[in-house]
Amino acid sequence: MKGYQLIIILIFIIVFLMSLLPFKKAEAKDFGVQGHTLAIEEEDLLELLLLKLHILQKNGGIKAAQEELQSKTLQRIKKPLPVQGIEKVRKPHTFEYDPTIVVPRDIKDHTGTLIHKAGTRINPLNHSHFNQTWNQIWLFIEGEDALQVKWALEQQLREEAPLKIILINGSPFDLSEQNGYRFYFDQLGKITTQLGIKRVPSRVSRNEDKLRIEEIPMQGETA
Repeated sequence: MKGYQLIIILIFIIVFLMSLLPFKKAEAKDFGVQGHTLAIEEEDLLELLLLKLHILQKNGGIKAAQEELQSKTLQRIKKPLPVQGIEKVRKPHTFEYDPTIVVPRDIKDHTGTLIHKAGTRINPLNHSHFNQTWNQIWLFIEGEDALQVKWALEQQLREEAPLKIILINGSPFDLSEQNGYRFYFDQLGKITTQLGIKRVPSRVSRNEDKLRIEEIPMQGETA
């Protein structure tokens, strides 16, 4: 088992054990002094946790908790949470995204040599790494909409540039297995938020130093 998996499982077990501790709401009442008084020793929380851990280990509770965590984690990986706030395209619309950033302060290397002066405008598309990335076409679609999936797969035969299909909901694993083509997912909606995409299907391509975003309605879905 990998280290990070063990850490996640241990955290899950500790939280689970904490939920088993008998917490009761304290009430301030004075009953006076009755009989002999004895010093109250606080129960060692660690010892109690270890005891409950031992009981869980003995009755199979740890294994069950581990299997439940693995199942939920695998399920979430196979089918991520849908990106919120995305609608279907009803009519054609095109806009552009300018990725240019302005350097907020002087940037120097480890020797103190100035690399970029504050106020410098930098467009990532002008750098080699992004040049290679944006020689691609990106299609954003609903993975649970059969019409959009079919349309996106058809585009791979029509586009001259490499095509990447990115889902905003659905299972990229299931679709990849069913169609023999790799699907991606916009985790947490980071890409759609960055590009300002609010409707799908959307086609993203490079237009010189900007990105062109085309909202393309499916046949029969125009307003």
